[in-house]
Parts: sequence; structure tokens; C-alpha cells
Amino acid sequence: FKEKLDLEIHRDGTSGSDALVGLDALISRTPTTGTVGGLDAGTKTYWRNYFSGAVSKANLVLTMEAMWRACMRNGGTPDFIMAGSTAVDMYKTCGTLTQNVEGGQTKTIDYGTGKGTRTGLYFKGVEIIWNPAFSALDTLEAPAAADLWEKRMYFINTDQLLYEDDGMTVYSPASPNNIRATYVAVDVRARLKAHRRNAHGLLTVSGS
Repeated sequence: FKEKLDLEIHRDGTSGSDALVGLDALISRTPTTGTVGGLDAGTKTYWRNYFSGAVSKANLVLTMEAMWRACMRNGGTPDFIMAGSTAVDMYKTCGTLTQNVEGGQTKTIDYGTGKGTRTGLYFKGVEIIWNPAFSALDTLEAPAAADLWEKRMYFINTDQLLYEDDGMTVYSPASPNNIRATYVAVDVRARLKAHRRNAHGLLTVSGS
């Protein structure tokens, strides 16, 4: 259930009548359209997150710089960066590793920095976190190639984006007397809310 809830927190809330309006709606790929939280992004320019699509490797770092500045102007420094596999791999190839090797000394260079979902890659001191749920979301939603979750990189200000719930209730209703079965139900009311949409940014990289 927690894994499914995690996926729903990422989605835009259009999958069902009781779906959670999640990250894909609050930090949107179409930030100039739609109504979120009762505010029309088409007319409320302050209610738009930064977005840049189909970013090439040559322009990736400069686009990240522009996104960082846009977020800072509107709510403070992003303190959480997460990305899919394609975006992480592209960023990793943007830098050049220089190693000075002493004569006669054996050196070991490990290009697989990081641990678990921590990539060991940083932008302005903030580590880029690889999100494994992005692959599952691509399978679940089958978006267009340009909109794949694995190509996304989010800049998030956690002071301006909050998850709330009223706790999780787990209970087991009694089974019918003529059926051998065990029922378990889980109830939760949750929401993802943004104080300032323009304090966040999203880019998608090109390629595969």
C-alpha cells in the first residue's frame, strides 16, 4: 500500500475521482495552463513553476543554472533535487574527472559514486537523488517519449512543498461465515500542497 501511495503522490490526480493531486500537477510540464488550488496559472503568473523540456547535454548545466536562479527569486534555495535514470546519467557525463597519479603508485578510480538512491552527484552543494519510482511510473502511465519520468529532474524547495495525512488506519473486517478469507483494509486521507509553485522547477532531458 505504501508503494502504491508513493506512486500516487507523484501523479497529477487525474487517474480517478479520489486520486491524490500530486507532484505532476503542482510542479507541472505545462505551468502556464490549468487551475491548481483554485488559482488559474493562465492568469496568475506567480503561480507557475519553472519548466524546460528536451534539454540537451550541451545545455543541461546552463538550464539547471537558470532553473536554480528562477527558484531562488521566488521562494528561496532549492534543497532537494531528484531525477530519473536518464537525467542522472546525462548529468554525470557533463563533468570531467581529472586524476593526478603519482609515479609507481596504484590508483583506483570508482565512477560509481554514491550509495543507494544517493548518486554522489551534486549541483551547488545539493545532492541529486535518483528516484527509482520513476521507472514504475513510466510503466504505469506510458507517457510520450518527451515526458518520460526517467528523463525528469526536479528542483524542490521543501519549505514550499508539504505532504500531509491524517494517519493510516488498518483494520480487518470479519469474513463471511461461508467463505474462508482474510480481509485487510487501509484508509488514509492525504494531500500534497504547495505554498509557492514558482519556488520549484522541472526539466526533462532529450535522448534516451
